Amino acid sequence: MKRHLALAFLLFVLTAVPFAAFGQEQKAATSLETITTAQYDKMNKNNQIFVVVFGGSFCGPCRTAVEKLSPWLNDKFGKMENVHVYYMDVMETSVEKKNLLHNRLGVGRVPFFAVLSNNSLQWSESSFNKENYFSLQDRILGAVKKLGPISK
Repeated sequence: MKRHLALAFLLFVLTAVPFAAFGQEQKAATSLETITTAQYDKMNKNNQIFVVVFGGSFCGPCRTAVEKLSPWLNDKFGKMENVHVYYMDVMETSVEKKNLLHNRLGVGRVPFFAVLSNNSLQWSESSFNKENYFSLQDRILGAVKKLGPISK
């Protein structure tokens, strides 16, 4: 009898806890400024460079990537007038689905890192792990430098 009660309790906990958290929206851990597609579309993009990290609160590697890369991105590009660094959640609903920036760019999986200039994709990568962390920094920096002079 005790085993049946213990089993019933375990079954209840395993099924009830996920449903209790199901309706609660998780917030992505980010120290990057979050932007929506609608906000991005309204910005002046002439001679501007955008480094955008696409992710979602449901994505563990996205949260890790933002945690690891945010300090470096903010330090490297934060004081530059023509380089802007943002985080964009792929679950946003600011505009019609087909017009979302990540859909227009063809983002298939997250985390997705993009460098945009003059409203077009100049460089992208869609992987992050501890092994490629420093080489990813180098590739982002190289993509930004390739686009021309960076003003401080």
